[in-house]
Amino acid sequence: MILVTSIDDIYDIYGSMEELEKFTKGVERWSMDAMEKLPECLKLCFQSLIRVINEISYVNFKEHGVDTRSHLKKVWTDLCKSFLLEAKWHYTKFTPSFKGYMDNAWISSSGVVLLLHAYCLISPNITKEALDCFDQHKDLIYHPSLIFRLCNDLVPSTMNLEGDETAKSIPCYMHETGHSEKLAQEYMKNMIEERWKKMNRCQVGNTRFPQSFIDVILNLIKTVHCVYQYGDAYGSPNKASTKRVLKVLIEPISLHKNI
Repeated sequence: MILVTSIDDIYDIYGSMEELEKFTKGVERWSMDAMEKLPECLKLCFQSLIRVINEISYVNFKEHGVDTRSHLKKVWTDLCKSFLLEAKWHYTKFTPSFKGYMDNAWISSSGVVLLLHAYCLISPNITKEALDCFDQHKDLIYHPSLIFRLCNDLVPSTMNLEGDETAKSIPCYMHETGHSEKLAQEYMKNMIEERWKKMNRCQVGNTRFPQSFIDVILNLIKTVHCVYQYGDAYGSPNKASTKRVLKVLIEPISLHKNI
């Protein structure tokens, strides 16, 4: 997650458009040569990415006899390309169609990257059939990734509507339909509910993934709901979010009940 956030910040904050295009090509080619003229912070992120992927794929091959490196490289390439597209929208102040936004947004949510890493790290038996699901964007991967994005987009969008960011689901939907922000928010909430239903149906016929990985998918989406319930508790935590973390992880739990 830290690596995803760091690379996301490169596309959102630190990189120029020219640097971002070169960085994306470097990830696609998986070559340090393409990074030669880029700033040190971009080189460092790419070096860290290569090291992490090589370590994970080495362990997977050693323990399961399966080469996961090409799959890991692909999801990272797809993620960086989706980040680049969003950066282009931002630089040109372009508002995509709602469909155009959603086709890219479920990838840029980073859900696919997080879930593939989880599968590679916790699965008791890694199979090519399951890995192909990530490449082919099967429903058990697609639906949670889309929920991830929509929950993030439902964070109060005042900044987006002021024009600082155009590529979010609510402004795109409002721009395309002429509906109010309230109606757009309700539409996104209904989409989340429908994706939950579809994801639950997918679990019934699942034969590709172990139950331990299904639990990871469900826990990821539950965590996403919690993180974005009262604002962006990850990117911009408020007092309520901080208090919840302290209560769960830091503050002691009393074992005595008052009678």
